[in-house]
Amino acid sequence: DLNITVTAQTEGNTTTKNYNTLCYANPTNYTIKYTAPTIYPSVNLTKLNYFETNTSSTGNVSTTVTSFSLNNLSESIFGSDTNGSAKLSVKINFDRNETKPVNPFDLNISSVIVTDTDSVDGNDTTVGNATFVYGRIHAYDIQTRQTSAPNPIEIEIYGKSSTNTFLNNKPQNVLYWYRNSDHDLLSEGNIIKGGFNAGENNNSIVPSSTITNGIQNVTVTASRNETVHLDISPWLWYTLKSSEIYNYDTNCTQHPCFQYQYINSLTETDTLSTPSKGVNSGTFSGSDFEISTPKNTTKKGIKVFR
Repeated sequence: DLNITVTAQTEGNTTTKNYNTLCYANPTNYTIKYTAPTIYPSVNLTKLNYFETNTSSTGNVSTTVTSFSLNNLSESIFGSDTNGSAKLSVKINFDRNETKPVNPFDLNISSVIVTDTDSVDGNDTTVGNATFVYGRIHAYDIQTRQTSAPNPIEIEIYGKSSTNTFLNNKPQNVLYWYRNSDHDLLSEGNIIKGGFNAGENNNSIVPSSTITNGIQNVTVTASRNETVHLDISPWLWYTLKSSEIYNYDTNCTQHPCFQYQYINSLTETDTLSTPSKGVNSGTFSGSDFEISTPKNTTKKGIKVFR
């Protein structure tokens, strides 16, 4: 979010409190200037989208340009009793594609220039920068003897450039994917609900109300084996196939799922001497290569013939 406060002032830098909807205020134009983002590889980053929430002004620009404009915004943004000030909230994002991940990149906004329709110019305002990342939800299967077990679900970001400092000190699980330890707000993307059937909200599946170090726990209460379907913020969905756009009401190819395996007693196939505590992710090391995500994988033990 780019939050902008606009204040009408006199030549003596005092606020013109009667610059409002009922008196003197005019429609205004805004030019947001920034440094064009440069990342490697940049082929998947093609556009920046923007939307001003108070006026519903929206549009997009190519990432090769260095500014975009919000033009002729109504004088109503100054209201009738705002004492010469108006507040704008501009949401900026890139054109995310479920199949085309993007490296972390910085958007350095240098200034916001304001002009009203009487050609009264405003002063440039230095803003700052924000880092944008491409994320996904990564769920792991869980095996447990507990009838109520938390499963730590990771929120990951994509990164192929080894020189990108945003990836520093972030655990790497598989090639090009890192747990986003900076992700700690539900509003940034989260697991909303879950079900044993796609599309449902089952009270036996409870996502935690907090995210810590890029992990959100999902507690499952069941004494049987189940597939757990997860409803998530749609911008955290990633797939290799363009036909598998996010949809919680369909099968596991279009939303994240994990297998919940409840073990009631020690058997031939369960030789664990202590109760399972679920599956936690480790830190990636060694070599890897890209393959399609396997579906319905069956875990098998090692048979010894005597």
